[in-house]
Amino acid sequence: MQAELNWIAILAATVICFIVGAVWYGFLFAKQWMKYANLSKDGDKNTPYGVFLIPPTAALISTIIIAHTGYITHVFYGINFLAATLTSAIILWLGFSFTTLVVNNVFESRPWQLLVINSGYTLVLAIAAGLTIGLVGV
Repeated sequence: MQAELNWIAILAATVICFIVGAVWYGFLFAKQWMKYANLSKDGDKNTPYGVFLIPPTAALISTIIIAHTGYITHVFYGINFLAATLTSAIILWLGFSFTTLVVNNVFESRPWQLLVINSGYTLVLAIAAGLTIGLVGV
């Protein structure tokens, strides 16, 4: 089966994910995140260009996976496309993103507050991407 992907929906979801990240870590939880991640406000003076390339690339890959999984769920179960993308996004978040963050947090001895901030962010991303892709449609 070849999944029918709506690239406009995927690009829109990617942009929304990038905006959510900027708002989440730049405004809503900036101070708390920096405190619990043990980052200084000055940051690294030699910030690599990768910080401008990696997040949008990761968001693009995530939205493609959510769109693809949502499409397969939609076709296989015969459910509404919005419900399929949203459900798929949340299940993918729980099965991969949240569990990975929990394990990393434990092994790195990070404060639980950082886990809440980071996992909350990835959940909001998954929901935003699932809703955007689902609303724009196949």
